[in-house]
Amino acid sequence: MDDMRALRGVLQRMLTARGFDVTVVADGAAAVRAFAASLEAGQPFDVAILDLTVPGGDGGQATVARLLELAPDLRAIA
Repeated sequence: MDDMRALRGVLQRMLTARGFDVTVVADGAAAVRAFAASLEAGQPFDVAILDLTVPGGDGGQATVARLLELAPDLRAIA
């Protein structure tokens, strides 16, 4: 999760090139929705990478708190 489109693209390309399935979103609300959908599909994320500050939206700290409510064992990088 990052509000900067260019950074999301770079990270997505880097991780995909290394064999990871990647979901990118711009803010905390979208991150929570994407994570909940992955849980429902039975394919939870292995790790969440979050930007700490997102102008006008939930940043990494608030978002990781919400994600941990859904999956207490989630690994996250902020």
